[in-house]
Amino acid sequence: MSIANENNRVSLLATGGQTVFPYDFKIEAEDEILVYQIPTTSTPHDATNLLTLTTDYTLSGIGDDAGGNITLVSGATLNDRIIAIRAIDLDQPDSYNTGEDNAENYEASIDRLVMRIQKLEEIISRCAKYGATGERRIAVQSISIADGGSGYAALDSLTVTTGACADPATILVTSVAAGVITGATLIDSGTYLIGPDTTDVPVLGGTGSGALFDLTSS
Repeated sequence: MSIANENNRVSLLATGGQTVFPYDFKIEAEDEILVYQIPTTSTPHDATNLLTLTTDYTLSGIGDDAGGNITLVSGATLNDRIIAIRAIDLDQPDSYNTGEDNAENYEASIDRLVMRIQKLEEIISRCAKYGATGERRIAVQSISIADGGSGYAALDSLTVTTGACADPATILVTSVAAGVITGATLIDSGTYLIGPDTTDVPVLGGTGSGALFDLTSS
């Protein structure tokens, strides 16, 4: 047993009618994962978008180091976003007696400790940050399309590199019309020492050029 994968979260964009979505991290019970479905036309909301096991989806791969599949009961709509996050309790239920040969149980306990660390890291990655000196770190909070540009394709990944950037925000193109971006979602808020511009912000990457976005950040 080991935890070779640093991931404890996946974010996947659905095709029309898609039901099966893979996750690539280990869970040891069905209640150790949270699954969300964010419709392409709505604003993300944790409570509203949270799916219910059995009612909305089933799981495979319990106990498998490589993860498994989430299978929706009803097919997703095109460009729905499916997010799965490992969610284990932050407790320590194991107990050992001196002199016992419990190598396998010891390793399982260490695995769960690593999972807890990864859970905290994933939560922290979504929080506002400060440098070691108390310097404020800024993150992009929302986006809107100012200019769809030309030559883009759905699933293009775009980065926001204006501002003093430690880790750029990432935008995923969700829909296009004749190469013009008509839908996009923020998939990584990034980390900036000085915030990016807020209007007509250029991006890098993807198959096209000329796209501009309006941003809010904090």
